[in-house]
Amino acid sequence: MIADLFLRTVPPLLQAAYDNGDVKLYGSVLRHANGQIAGFLQETSGLSRIVSLAGSGPLAPLKLVGQGIQIVQNEQIKSGISVVQQGIATLNQLQIANLALGAAGIGVSVVGFAVMNAKIDGVRDEVRGLGVKLDRLLDEFARDRTERIDDMIDALRGLAHRIDSRWAMSTDKAESGWHRDADEADTLGNFFSGRARRLLDARPDAVAEAAPLLDASAMASGLRVGALALSGESAAAISVARDDAARLERLTGAIGAADLARAWLATPEWQRAPGSEDTGRALARSSAEARTLAAGLRAREAVAATRAAPLLALETKGLHPREWLGVARAEEEAPVLLMAV
Repeated sequence: MIADLFLRTVPPLLQAAYDNGDVKLYGSVLRHANGQIAGFLQETSGLSRIVSLAGSGPLAPLKLVGQGIQIVQNEQIKSGISVVQQGIATLNQLQIANLALGAAGIGVSVVGFAVMNAKIDGVRDEVRGLGVKLDRLLDEFARDRTERIDDMIDALRGLAHRIDSRWAMSTDKAESGWHRDADEADTLGNFFSGRARRLLDARPDAVAEAAPLLDASAMASGLRVGALALSGESAAAISVARDDAARLERLTGAIGAADLARAWLATPEWQRAPGSEDTGRALARSSAEARTLAAGLRAREAVAATRAAPLLALETKGLHPREWLGVARAEEEAPVLLMAV
């Protein structure tokens, strides 16, 4: 039954329906045009190979292009490309590369510490990259500095490691530990979302600066939902996911590309020479960046809204969520699994 439900590739008919627009992806859920669910996507430990290649700098072997990935050919990484070619093809076919490599992820974020660790590193680097700018913005309303955020990101990493390590425990001990982990994830999620909320309340256009805080909150939410699901508390996991999605919607749902672009018009750079050719080009760049930032907000919201969606389907099939997540954790090649409906 497990093999019949959890597929490593998207069936050709479903892929064709996706390609022609009859099936669309919303967050982690594939839906037919009539709203009927076609399947659920869940990231796997196989994503770690792709994440490990998606480094930064001029020799990065992977390059995100729109919703897909291109492999940058060079001698240093050529030997590792064959291992991930098929996985990259899957991400590109479904146009989910940004989701898969992003912090929010696809589905429940408890499928292997290597994947979470790499994503947490990415969020930490974003916070450190903002440096003094984020410090200044935070100091407008709080005494927290980026060092405090860095400490909490380390706590998030420790939590992800503990959740993963409990797979080796007996069922009773693991479930008890996962219950405690869910409480810690709640605390961390509240910290990150609270800082993001204060920042966006003071500066609604500061989406780029708030992004790593939103990502950290999304990871904490994913860990909390996953820990509850693993401990057999599916109803609680669904409720938590719903509440977290609603909180995120209240925080970022009203922020669109037009709002972000308009914020540029209020900057001193635009006001100094509003009709010049240089500022016109800068406005065009700002508008493109605004669309990208807004798309990121919508994607994060969609993932949050669908994170716990498979749990009800699992229950109707008589499967414990650990079976679903255990298969995903054990998968080392395919970056995502499809639970067919």
